[in-house]
Amino acid sequence: MKRIIIIINLVCLVFALQAQTTIKCVYQEKYINDANHPNKFTFDEHVLAISGNHSAYYSRNARLRSEMQDSLLRQGMNAIEVVGVLQSIPYGRELEVYKRVEGGQYLYYEKKSTKLYRYEDKLPKIEWQIGEEVKDILGYHCQKAIGNIYGREWTVWFTMDIPVSDGPWLLCGLPGLILEAIDNENIFHFTAIELSNDTSLSVEPSDKKYIKCTREEFMRMRTNFDEDPLGMLQKTTGVKIQKIMDVNGKEMTIHQANQRAKKKTNYYEK
Repeated sequence: MKRIIIIINLVCLVFALQAQTTIKCVYQEKYINDANHPNKFTFDEHVLAISGNHSAYYSRNARLRSEMQDSLLRQGMNAIEVVGVLQSIPYGRELEVYKRVEGGQYLYYEKKSTKLYRYEDKLPKIEWQIGEEVKDILGYHCQKAIGNIYGREWTVWFTMDIPVSDGPWLLCGLPGLILEAIDNENIFHFTAIELSNDTSLSVEPSDKKYIKCTREEFMRMRTNFDEDPLGMLQKTTGVKIQKIMDVNGKEMTIHQANQRAKKKTNYYEK
């Protein structure tokens, strides 16, 4: 019975590819966000929506929080009330990636502080080495491949049963969908947990207001946020921090607060 169900699912997905119906792959991500706390794992769920040669990749939790926040504000709730309601929804990575395979381009969106930034760049070419090892994921026959992108090595498992050249984040370029990916330092681990067709999903970029920049400019700004979080908060929001108190009600200097707020963040790019 399981084999029949798998065959039926495969037939449906192949038909979807031919008709360019949107394929939805949901990944669970387990990762170490702060390099100073290597034993503390964070979890998120990401959606990869694929239609033809276009795809959209985003955190399901982050998008849910954003959509609910916008809805509550439209209903007349104030900011404090909205924060209270959103406490029940897990946080997610506030980034989105839109690949345009036929043009070899991608659009990248990420929110830092209260601002949304966007840059466009060429899809990096990954020199994949396909191995002989195989395993099943969600009932699909997968092959192993190893490749390097932006200084980090990844081991992935892809299935040619679903012949779309895509995967989580910017991992793509194989003759099949990537269903699992892990970096060689065991910091990031993506595993597909759901695969289906969903005609309600869009692969079009966000229509929210954004600040346009280059990839290099965004990388420098991200580093500045890590090294001077309060300074960048003031710079990007225009809000002047007058006084900071610790949890015991004791006043802190900007320097002291910055030292506590600083963290060494792990990123997909090494």
